[in-house]
Amino acid sequence: MKAKNISLLLQAVLMMTISCSTTETKPNDPGPRCSLTPDTYNFGNVTVGEYVDLEIILEASSYAETHIEGTAAIDCDGYAFYLNGSEEPVYSFEYDLDYNNTYTFYTRFEPTVAGDFGCEVDFDTDCGAMTLIGRGIESGEDLWDVMAESTQQDLYDICMDQTSYGIVVGDSGTVLLKYAMDDDFATWDSYDFGDIKLKTVWKGEGSIFYTAGGEISSDPGWIFMFDGTWDILDSDYMMEYYSSIWGADDCNMHFGGVNVVSMGEYNLKSYDCDDFSTFELDMSMSDVCGISGSSSSDVWAVLRQPGTNHIFHFTGTVWSPGGEAWMSATLQDVWVSDDGEVFIVGSGGAIYHYDGEAWNDSSIDGFDGTFYGVWGTVADDVFAVGSDASIYHYDGNIWTPQYGPPGLTQDIFSVWGSGSHDVWAVGQDGLILHYD
Repeated sequence: MKAKNISLLLQAVLMMTISCSTTETKPNDPGPRCSLTPDTYNFGNVTVGEYVDLEIILEASSYAETHIEGTAAIDCDGYAFYLNGSEEPVYSFEYDLDYNNTYTFYTRFEPTVAGDFGCEVDFDTDCGAMTLIGRGIESGEDLWDVMAESTQQDLYDICMDQTSYGIVVGDSGTVLLKYAMDDDFATWDSYDFGDIKLKTVWKGEGSIFYTAGGEISSDPGWIFMFDGTWDILDSDYMMEYYSSIWGADDCNMHFGGVNVVSMGEYNLKSYDCDDFSTFELDMSMSDVCGISGSSSSDVWAVLRQPGTNHIFHFTGTVWSPGGEAWMSATLQDVWVSDDGEVFIVGSGGAIYHYDGEAWNDSSIDGFDGTFYGVWGTVADDVFAVGSDASIYHYDGNIWTPQYGPPGLTQDIFSVWGSGSHDVWAVGQDGLILHYD
Protein backbone atom coordinates (compact mmCIF):
# COMPACT_ATOMS: atom_id res chain seq x y z
CA MET A 1 0.00 0.00 0.00
CA LYS A 2 1.30 3.37 -0.95
CA ALA A 3 1.08 6.15 1.64
CA LYS A 4 0.11 9.66 0.56
CA ASN A 5 2.47 11.28 2.98
CA ILE A 6 5.52 9.29 4.00
CA SER A 7 6.44 11.78 6.72
CA LEU A 8 3.13 11.16 8.45
CA LEU A 9 3.25 7.44 7.93
CA LEU A 10 6.61 7.34 9.78
CA GLN A 11 6.68 3.63 9.26
CA ALA A 12 3.96 3.47 11.95
CA VAL A 13 3.30 -0.21 11.44
CA LEU A 14 2.57 -2.02 14.64
CA MET A 15 2.55 -5.79 14.78
CA MET A 16 -0.51 -6.88 16.69
CA THR A 17 -1.26 -10.51 17.47
CA ILE A 18 -4.76 -11.72 18.08
CA SER A 19 -4.74 -15.31 19.26
CA CYS A 20 -8.01 -17.17 19.00
CA SER A 21 -9.33 -20.68 19.43
CA THR A 22 -12.50 -22.65 19.53
CA THR A 23 -14.06 -23.72 22.78
CA GLU A 24 -12.19 -27.02 22.51
CA THR A 25 -9.34 -27.28 24.99
CA LYS A 26 -6.34 -29.43 25.49
CA PRO A 27 -5.82 -31.17 28.82
CA ASN A 28 -4.09 -28.98 31.42
CA ASP A 29 -4.37 -25.98 29.10
CA PRO A 30 -2.94 -23.08 31.16
CA GLY A 31 -3.90 -20.17 28.94
CA PRO A 32 -6.98 -18.31 27.74
CA ARG A 33 -8.54 -19.28 24.45
CA CYS A 34 -7.83 -15.89 22.97
CA SER A 35 -5.85 -12.70 23.60
CA LEU A 36 -5.73 -9.23 22.11
CA THR A 37 -2.50 -7.23 22.34
CA PRO A 38 -2.48 -4.28 22.72
CA ASP A 39 -5.95 -3.36 23.91
CA THR A 40 -5.76 0.04 22.20
CA TYR A 41 -3.79 1.81 19.48
CA ASN A 42 -3.28 5.56 19.15
CA PHE A 43 -2.84 6.77 15.56
CA GLY A 44 -2.04 10.26 16.89
CA ASN A 45 -2.42 13.36 14.72
CA VAL A 46 -3.07 12.73 11.03
CA THR A 47 -3.66 15.59 8.57
CA VAL A 48 -7.06 15.54 6.85
CA GLY A 49 -6.66 13.76 3.50
CA GLU A 50 -3.62 11.75 4.62
CA TYR A 51 -3.58 8.32 6.25
CA VAL A 52 -1.67 5.94 8.49
CA ASP A 53 -1.80 2.13 8.21
CA LEU A 54 -1.62 -0.36 11.05
CA GLU A 55 -0.54 -3.94 10.30
CA ILE A 56 -2.49 -6.59 12.23
CA ILE A 57 -1.88 -10.33 12.42
CA LEU A 58 -4.77 -12.66 13.20
CA GLU A 59 -3.42 -15.87 14.72
CA ALA A 60 -5.14 -19.04 15.82
CA SER A 61 -3.99 -20.15 19.25
CA SER A 62 -1.59 -23.05 19.50
CA TYR A 63 -4.01 -24.54 22.06
CA ALA A 64 -6.75 -24.89 19.46
CA GLU A 65 -7.20 -28.42 18.15
CA THR A 66 -9.21 -27.38 15.12
CA HIS A 67 -9.62 -24.32 12.95
CA ILE A 68 -11.19 -21.07 14.08
CA GLU A 69 -13.56 -19.00 12.00
CA GLY A 70 -15.39 -15.75 12.39
CA THR A 71 -15.92 -12.26 11.03
CA ALA A 72 -13.95 -9.08 11.69
CA ALA A 73 -16.00 -5.90 11.33
CA ILE A 74 -15.22 -2.18 11.44
CA ASP A 75 -17.98 0.42 11.31
CA CYS A 76 -16.50 3.83 12.15
CA ASP A 77 -15.95 7.04 10.22
CA GLY A 78 -12.33 7.39 9.16
CA TYR A 79 -11.40 3.69 9.46
CA ALA A 80 -11.30 0.76 7.01
CA PHE A 81 -9.68 -2.65 6.42
CA TYR A 82 -7.28 -3.36 3.53
CA LEU A 83 -6.62 -7.00 2.60
CA ASN A 84 -3.85 -8.80 0.70
CA GLY A 85 -2.26 -5.66 -0.68
CA SER A 86 -5.50 -4.41 -2.22
CA GLU A 87 -6.08 -0.66 -2.55
CA GLU A 88 -9.83 -1.16 -2.12
CA PRO A 89 -11.22 -0.70 1.40
CA VAL A 90 -13.44 -3.32 3.02
CA TYR A 91 -15.40 -3.02 6.25
CA SER A 92 -15.75 -6.69 7.18
CA PHE A 93 -14.17 -9.99 6.21
CA GLU A 94 -14.40 -13.66 7.18
CA TYR A 95 -11.46 -15.66 8.46
CA ASP A 96 -10.93 -19.43 8.77
CA LEU A 97 -7.60 -20.56 10.24
CA ASP A 98 -6.06 -23.76 11.50
CA TYR A 99 -4.34 -23.44 14.87
CA ASN A 100 -0.97 -21.67 14.74
CA ASN A 101 -1.81 -20.24 11.32
CA THR A 102 -1.89 -16.49 10.77
CA TYR A 103 -3.58 -13.96 8.50
CA THR A 104 -2.23 -10.45 7.95
CA PHE A 105 -4.34 -7.40 7.11
CA TYR A 106 -4.26 -3.64 7.68
CA THR A 107 -6.44 -1.09 9.40
CA ARG A 108 -6.23 2.40 7.92
CA PHE A 109 -7.03 5.68 9.67
CA GLU A 110 -7.87 8.37 7.09
CA PRO A 111 -9.70 11.36 8.60
CA THR A 112 -11.97 13.34 6.29
CA VAL A 113 -12.52 16.25 8.69
CA ALA A 114 -10.68 17.68 11.70
CA GLY A 115 -11.67 16.17 15.03
CA ASP A 116 -11.33 13.11 17.25
CA PHE A 117 -12.08 9.64 15.86
CA GLY A 118 -12.66 6.60 18.07
CA CYS A 119 -13.44 3.07 16.92
CA GLU A 120 -14.16 -0.38 18.35
CA VAL A 121 -13.09 -3.20 16.01
CA ASP A 122 -15.20 -6.29 16.62
CA PHE A 123 -14.15 -9.92 16.19
CA ASP A 124 -17.10 -12.24 16.66
CA THR A 125 -15.08 -14.92 18.42
CA ASP A 126 -14.06 -14.69 22.08
CA CYS A 127 -11.15 -12.48 20.98
CA GLY A 128 -13.23 -9.46 21.96
CA ALA A 129 -12.66 -6.04 20.42
CA MET A 130 -9.80 -3.65 19.67
CA THR A 131 -10.00 0.06 20.50
CA LEU A 132 -8.56 2.59 18.05
CA ILE A 133 -8.23 6.33 18.50
CA GLY A 134 -6.88 9.12 16.31
CA ARG A 135 -7.26 12.79 15.57
CA GLY A 136 -7.74 14.52 12.25
CA ILE A 137 -6.01 17.87 12.02
CA GLU A 138 -5.91 20.63 9.41
CA SER A 139 -2.63 21.27 7.62
CA GLY A 140 -0.48 23.54 9.76
CA GLU A 141 -2.56 22.99 12.92
CA ASP A 142 -0.76 23.09 16.27
CA LEU A 143 0.28 19.63 17.49
CA TRP A 144 2.73 17.81 19.73
CA ASP A 145 6.05 16.84 18.15
CA VAL A 146 8.75 14.49 19.46
CA MET A 147 12.10 16.24 19.87
CA ALA A 148 15.43 14.69 18.91
CA GLU A 149 16.47 11.99 21.36
CA SER A 150 19.15 13.11 23.82
CA THR A 151 19.02 10.20 26.27
CA GLN A 152 17.18 6.94 26.87
CA GLN A 153 16.94 7.58 30.61
CA ASP A 154 13.49 8.21 32.06
CA LEU A 155 12.88 11.95 32.41
CA TYR A 156 10.78 13.09 35.38
CA ASP A 157 10.49 16.86 35.28
CA ILE A 158 11.03 19.94 33.15
CA CYS A 159 11.16 23.66 33.88
CA MET A 160 11.47 26.46 31.34
CA ASP A 161 12.89 29.96 31.35
CA GLN A 162 11.54 31.89 28.37
CA THR A 163 14.50 34.23 28.10
CA SER A 164 17.42 31.87 28.58
CA TYR A 165 16.96 28.09 28.79
CA GLY A 166 15.08 25.11 30.14
CA ILE A 167 16.25 22.19 32.24
CA VAL A 168 15.09 18.55 32.18
CA VAL A 169 16.06 16.06 34.90
CA GLY A 170 15.80 12.29 35.19
CA ASP A 171 17.35 8.95 36.06
CA SER A 172 21.07 8.40 36.74
CA GLY A 173 21.84 12.06 37.31
CA THR A 174 20.54 13.05 33.87
CA VAL A 175 20.34 16.81 33.33
CA LEU A 176 19.49 18.21 29.89
CA LEU A 177 19.69 21.89 29.05
CA LYS A 178 17.99 23.79 26.24
CA TYR A 179 18.92 27.32 25.19
CA ALA A 180 15.96 29.49 24.26
CA MET A 181 16.83 29.71 20.56
CA ASP A 182 17.73 26.04 20.11
CA ASP A 183 15.26 23.47 18.83
CA ASP A 184 16.85 20.49 20.56
CA PHE A 185 18.20 19.71 23.99
CA ALA A 186 21.88 19.15 24.66
CA THR A 187 23.37 17.18 27.53
CA TRP A 188 24.53 19.44 30.38
CA ASP A 189 27.69 17.93 31.83
CA SER A 190 29.30 20.68 33.90
CA TYR A 191 28.38 19.00 37.17
CA ASP A 192 28.79 15.36 38.17
CA PHE A 193 25.49 14.12 39.61
CA GLY A 194 26.65 10.52 39.58
CA ASP A 195 23.75 8.10 39.78
CA ILE A 196 21.42 10.35 41.78
CA LYS A 197 17.86 10.04 40.48
CA LEU A 198 16.72 13.62 39.90
CA LYS A 199 12.94 13.79 40.27
CA THR A 200 12.07 17.48 40.21
CA VAL A 201 13.28 20.87 38.96
CA TRP A 202 12.03 24.40 39.62
CA LYS A 203 12.92 27.81 38.23
CA GLY A 204 13.61 30.46 40.84
CA GLU A 205 14.19 34.15 40.29
CA GLY A 206 16.20 35.27 37.27
CA SER A 207 18.05 32.29 35.85
CA ILE A 208 18.33 30.34 39.10
CA PHE A 209 17.12 26.72 39.01
CA TYR A 210 16.67 24.16 41.78
CA THR A 211 16.68 20.38 41.29
CA ALA A 212 16.36 17.58 43.84
CA GLY A 213 16.11 13.82 44.13
CA GLY A 214 17.56 10.71 45.67
CA GLU A 215 16.37 7.14 46.23
CA ILE A 216 15.24 4.93 49.10
CA SER A 217 18.66 3.81 50.29
CA SER A 218 21.34 4.81 52.77
CA ASP A 219 22.14 7.88 50.68
CA PRO A 220 20.65 11.27 51.57
CA GLY A 221 18.08 13.25 49.67
CA TRP A 222 19.76 16.00 47.66
CA ILE A 223 18.88 19.58 46.69
CA PHE A 224 21.02 21.37 44.10
CA MET A 225 20.95 25.00 42.98
CA PHE A 226 22.10 26.32 39.59
CA ASP A 227 23.02 29.97 39.03
CA GLY A 228 25.57 29.46 36.29
CA THR A 229 27.26 26.63 38.17
CA TRP A 230 25.77 23.81 40.23
CA ASP A 231 26.08 23.86 44.02
CA ILE A 232 24.72 21.62 46.78
CA LEU A 233 22.00 23.50 48.66
CA ASP A 234 21.19 20.64 51.06
CA SER A 235 21.79 16.95 51.71
CA ASP A 236 19.61 15.28 54.33
CA TYR A 237 19.90 11.68 55.53
CA MET A 238 16.42 11.90 57.07
CA MET A 239 14.88 12.56 53.64
CA GLU A 240 15.13 9.48 51.47
CA TYR A 241 14.45 11.59 48.40
CA TYR A 242 12.75 14.76 47.20
CA SER A 243 10.10 14.61 44.50
CA SER A 244 8.57 18.13 44.38
CA ILE A 245 9.63 21.78 44.53
CA TRP A 246 7.69 25.04 44.45
CA GLY A 247 8.49 28.56 45.54
CA ALA A 248 6.81 31.96 45.60
CA ASP A 249 10.36 33.33 45.39
CA ASP A 250 13.85 32.15 46.29
CA CYS A 251 13.26 32.88 49.98
CA ASN A 252 9.87 31.13 50.09
CA MET A 253 10.71 27.63 48.80
CA HIS A 254 9.08 24.27 49.63
CA PHE A 255 10.71 20.87 49.03
CA GLY A 256 8.59 17.73 49.40
CA GLY A 257 9.48 14.05 49.42
CA VAL A 258 9.48 11.02 51.67
CA ASN A 259 11.13 10.13 54.97
CA VAL A 260 11.06 6.43 55.82
CA VAL A 261 13.39 6.59 58.81
CA SER A 262 10.45 6.54 61.20
CA MET A 263 6.95 7.90 61.61
CA GLY A 264 6.65 11.24 63.30
CA GLU A 265 9.42 12.79 61.20
CA TYR A 266 9.14 15.41 58.45
CA ASN A 267 8.48 14.88 54.74
CA LEU A 268 8.41 18.55 53.70
CA LYS A 269 10.99 21.31 54.20
CA SER A 270 10.67 25.05 53.65
CA TYR A 271 13.58 27.37 52.91
CA ASP A 272 13.82 31.13 53.64
CA CYS A 273 17.28 31.75 52.15
CA ASP A 274 18.88 31.23 55.58
CA ASP A 275 17.49 28.07 57.19
CA PHE A 276 15.23 25.10 56.57
CA SER A 277 12.08 24.46 58.63
CA THR A 278 10.42 21.04 58.63
CA PHE A 279 6.82 19.78 58.49
CA GLU A 280 5.13 16.39 58.66
CA LEU A 281 2.15 16.14 56.31
CA ASP A 282 -0.02 13.20 57.35
CA MET A 283 2.70 10.53 57.77
CA SER A 284 6.35 11.13 57.12
CA MET A 285 6.40 7.87 55.14
CA SER A 286 4.00 9.38 52.58
CA ASP A 287 5.55 11.00 49.51
CA VAL A 288 4.80 14.73 49.11
CA CYS A 289 4.86 14.34 45.34
CA GLY A 290 3.41 17.68 44.22
CA ILE A 291 3.52 21.29 45.43
CA SER A 292 2.15 24.46 43.81
CA GLY A 293 0.72 27.79 44.85
CA SER A 294 -0.41 31.27 43.87
CA SER A 295 1.52 33.10 46.60
CA SER A 296 3.57 32.49 49.74
CA SER A 297 0.30 32.28 51.73
CA ASP A 298 -1.58 30.04 49.28
CA VAL A 299 0.31 26.80 48.69
CA TRP A 300 -1.10 23.33 48.03
CA ALA A 301 0.63 19.96 48.45
CA VAL A 302 -0.51 16.45 47.53
CA LEU A 303 0.69 13.09 48.84
CA ARG A 304 1.08 9.97 46.73
CA GLN A 305 -1.28 7.77 48.71
CA PRO A 306 -4.91 6.67 48.39
CA GLY A 307 -7.57 7.87 50.80
CA THR A 308 -8.77 11.26 51.89
CA ASN A 309 -5.99 12.75 54.00
CA HIS A 310 -3.69 13.45 51.08
CA ILE A 311 -4.28 17.13 50.19
CA PHE A 312 -2.85 19.95 52.34
CA HIS A 313 -3.12 23.74 52.19
CA PHE A 314 -0.55 26.22 53.52
CA THR A 315 -1.68 29.73 54.51
CA GLY A 316 1.74 31.09 55.35
CA THR A 317 2.17 29.57 58.80
CA VAL A 318 0.21 26.30 59.06
CA TRP A 319 -0.37 23.27 56.82
CA SER A 320 -3.96 21.95 57.12
CA PRO A 321 -5.93 19.17 55.37
CA GLY A 322 -7.71 20.67 52.38
CA GLY A 323 -9.46 17.86 50.48
CA GLU A 324 -12.89 16.24 50.55
CA ALA A 325 -13.98 12.79 51.72
CA TRP A 326 -14.94 11.65 48.21
CA MET A 327 -11.41 12.15 46.84
CA SER A 328 -10.14 8.57 46.84
CA ALA A 329 -7.58 8.47 43.99
CA THR A 330 -3.85 8.10 44.54
CA LEU A 331 -2.60 11.59 43.73
CA GLN A 332 0.44 12.56 41.67
CA ASP A 333 0.63 16.30 41.05
CA VAL A 334 -0.97 19.71 41.63
CA TRP A 335 -0.98 23.04 39.80
CA VAL A 336 -2.41 26.33 41.09
CA SER A 337 -3.30 29.27 38.83
CA ASP A 338 -2.34 32.84 39.71
CA ASP A 339 -5.92 33.51 40.82
CA GLY A 340 -5.95 30.51 43.16
CA GLU A 341 -7.79 27.81 41.20
CA VAL A 342 -6.39 24.36 41.98
CA PHE A 343 -6.01 21.34 39.67
CA ILE A 344 -4.96 17.97 41.13
CA VAL A 345 -4.40 14.78 39.11
CA GLY A 346 -3.88 11.11 39.91
CA SER A 347 -4.87 7.51 39.32
CA GLY A 348 -7.91 6.32 37.39
CA GLY A 349 -8.02 9.48 35.30
CA ALA A 350 -8.63 11.58 38.41
CA ILE A 351 -8.77 15.36 38.00
CA TYR A 352 -9.94 17.40 41.01
CA HIS A 353 -10.63 21.11 40.45
CA TYR A 354 -11.05 23.76 43.13
CA ASP A 355 -12.64 26.85 41.54
CA GLY A 356 -12.10 29.12 44.55
CA GLU A 357 -15.36 28.13 46.25
CA ALA A 358 -15.75 24.35 46.02
CA TRP A 359 -14.06 21.16 44.81
CA ASN A 360 -15.35 19.54 41.62
CA ASP A 361 -14.66 16.09 40.21
CA SER A 362 -13.48 16.58 36.62
CA SER A 363 -12.11 13.05 36.19
CA ILE A 364 -12.00 11.69 32.64
CA ASP A 365 -14.75 9.13 31.99
CA GLY A 366 -13.49 5.98 30.32
CA PHE A 367 -9.83 6.70 31.08
CA ASP A 368 -8.45 4.30 33.69
CA GLY A 369 -4.80 5.32 33.39
CA THR A 370 -2.86 7.65 35.68
CA PHE A 371 -2.20 11.34 35.23
CA TYR A 372 1.32 12.12 36.49
CA GLY A 373 1.62 15.82 35.74
CA VAL A 374 -0.51 18.96 35.41
CA TRP A 375 0.35 22.54 34.42
CA GLY A 376 -1.34 25.54 32.88
CA THR A 377 -0.98 29.17 31.91
CA VAL A 378 -4.33 30.25 33.38
CA ALA A 379 -7.31 28.38 34.80
CA ASP A 380 -8.90 27.89 31.36
CA ASP A 381 -5.72 26.68 29.64
CA VAL A 382 -4.48 23.59 31.52
CA PHE A 383 -2.65 20.44 30.36
CA ALA A 384 -2.67 17.03 32.10
CA VAL A 385 -0.29 14.23 31.04
CA GLY A 386 0.03 10.61 32.05
CA SER A 387 0.27 6.93 31.23
CA ASP A 388 0.35 5.60 27.66
CA ALA A 389 1.23 9.01 26.19
CA SER A 390 -2.03 10.53 27.45
CA ILE A 391 -2.39 14.29 26.99
CA TYR A 392 -5.57 16.23 27.85
CA HIS A 393 -6.29 19.95 27.59
CA TYR A 394 -8.81 22.01 29.57
CA ASP A 395 -10.33 25.13 27.99
CA GLY A 396 -12.40 26.24 30.97
CA ASN A 397 -15.34 23.99 30.08
CA ILE A 398 -14.22 20.50 29.07
CA TRP A 399 -11.13 18.30 28.97
CA THR A 400 -10.29 17.05 25.46
CA PRO A 401 -7.57 14.58 24.38
CA GLN A 402 -4.55 15.69 22.35
CA TYR A 403 -2.22 13.40 20.47
CA GLY A 404 1.39 13.19 19.45
CA PRO A 405 2.82 11.25 16.48
CA PRO A 406 1.35 7.82 15.61
CA GLY A 407 2.22 4.95 17.91
CA LEU A 408 3.44 7.01 20.87
CA THR A 409 3.04 4.80 23.97
CA GLN A 410 5.48 6.03 26.64
CA ASP A 411 4.27 7.36 29.97
CA ILE A 412 4.54 11.14 30.26
CA PHE A 413 5.60 12.32 33.73
CA SER A 414 5.67 16.11 33.60
CA VAL A 415 4.47 19.10 31.59
CA TRP A 416 5.61 22.74 31.66
CA GLY A 417 5.75 25.72 29.33
CA SER A 418 6.71 29.34 28.84
CA GLY A 419 3.23 30.11 27.42
CA SER A 420 0.13 28.56 25.90
CA HIS A 421 1.88 27.96 22.54
CA ASP A 422 5.22 26.80 23.91
CA VAL A 423 4.54 23.74 26.07
CA TRP A 424 6.94 20.88 26.81
CA ALA A 425 6.42 17.40 28.26
CA VAL A 426 8.88 14.65 29.26
CA GLY A 427 8.60 10.98 30.07
CA GLN A 428 9.84 7.42 29.66
CA ASP A 429 12.93 6.47 27.66
CA GLY A 430 14.08 10.03 27.11
CA LEU A 431 10.79 11.21 25.60
CA ILE A 432 10.59 14.99 25.05
CA LEU A 433 7.48 16.47 23.43
CA HIS A 434 6.93 20.04 22.28
CA TYR A 435 3.58 21.76 21.60
CA ASP A 436 4.03 24.76 19.30
